[in-house]
Amino acid sequence: MSAETLLVRTPAGGASLAAGSNDVRTLAAQASGNVNFRGAGNLAIGTAAAVGMGPGDVLQAAAASGVNAANAVVQATSGNLAVQAASAATGGLTLQADAGNVSLGQSVQASTVALLAGGDITQATAGTVTAAGLLARSSGGNVQLDAASNRTDTVAGGAANGFAYTDVDALRIGEVAASRQDADGNLASATASGIAADATVVQTLAGDLTLDATVTGRVADLVAAERFQNPNSAAIATTESWRVWANTWEGETRGGLSGSGPLPNLYNRGYGAAVGDGDNHFIYRQQPTVTITLDSASRPAGQENPPLGYTVSGLILGDTGAGISGAAGTSATATSPAGAYAVTAVTPFVSAEGYAINLVPGLLTVTSLDLPGIDVYREMPTTYLYDRNLAPVAMCFATGPLAGDKAEQAGDLLAREWSRVKTRPHLSNCVATDKTNACANF
Repeated sequence: MSAETLLVRTPAGGASLAAGSNDVRTLAAQASGNVNFRGAGNLAIGTAAAVGMGPGDVLQAAAASGVNAANAVVQATSGNLAVQAASAATGGLTLQADAGNVSLGQSVQASTVALLAGGDITQATAGTVTAAGLLARSSGGNVQLDAASNRTDTVAGGAANGFAYTDVDALRIGEVAASRQDADGNLASATASGIAADATVVQTLAGDLTLDATVTGRVADLVAAERFQNPNSAAIATTESWRVWANTWEGETRGGLSGSGPLPNLYNRGYGAAVGDGDNHFIYRQQPTVTITLDSASRPAGQENPPLGYTVSGLILGDTGAGISGAAGTSATATSPAGAYAVTAVTPFVSAEGYAINLVPGLLTVTSLDLPGIDVYREMPTTYLYDRNLAPVAMCFATGPLAGDKAEQAGDLLAREWSRVKTRPHLSNCVATDKTNACANF
């Protein structure tokens, strides 16, 4: 069949135009059953109007816009397939360009939407995809479905180059099964599990992003508006790196995935922020806080300050604090007088991970320098002579009245008196009133 515009209407059934090689530029179909179409060259799904024979052999106008059926498969064996009018199906809707591009200028809606192309799959702002399951696969180009307000529950597929998909709501990367037409126009199955592409970007604008099937390729960015979920431990198998972006880590399920390198987790960053390495990362908009407590110490005056460090508390998700840097110090020097000096950050503390810093200062106490002294109250003299003179008076009581006559002494009186003194001058015990020429005469 050859026509510039083909209008297909089957109010009580379906239509199958896939056996031959149709040459149609614009197709519009409306059926209560299934619609299968196969054509060569460029094909547009658009609007068609015609005049047909109605009841009673009366001519009447007929028109249709887009493809609307229970299930529909539209195939362009060569050339591009463009959706220029909104199309919908109750069950599955497959748009297939074996050697060309599939472009969505208007919306498509079905329980399952399959977009299969040898070239690129693209969409305009009005070309939204609404489906429970979306299978998008480009065997030789890109899948670029991030320009419209798409709303699907599960996405799967792949691309030779880049795969980009954005959804307005919560989304699951999983398995999707759909129908396609083979080279002879026969129906066959089309399935995909996960996403296989050189570079993958899947993003939700609201809700969680759930990874329920493997993502493979060179690089991948999985972007969750709220949380990332991996309940069945699916893998992200990239040859270079992957990044999982989310609003928060609270309530997430990583399913065994973890970042790599010294900074596996990054914070206070939104999707698109610069990441200066090739490691795998979990990246969050939310910002946690760590507390850095600076050391306190003491030293005597006149000495150099001891080393001053810090301790870190409040790290999460297995972080080691490898990206935290800064230095503690004080204004005190070796010549500073005794007193208390604050220990502060002489080099500001920062976190390459993105933590907010709560800094607790320390205190350096400089004490007075104690000099050795002599205890004059307890130091005992070593000379027996002087300690006796300092001791309580040891007095020999007078042997007679102090005012009486001096008594005569026979012999060597002076020798006798000095013998009393013996070898130490205990002068206080020398008073003898009844002797002459003795100590009493001193």
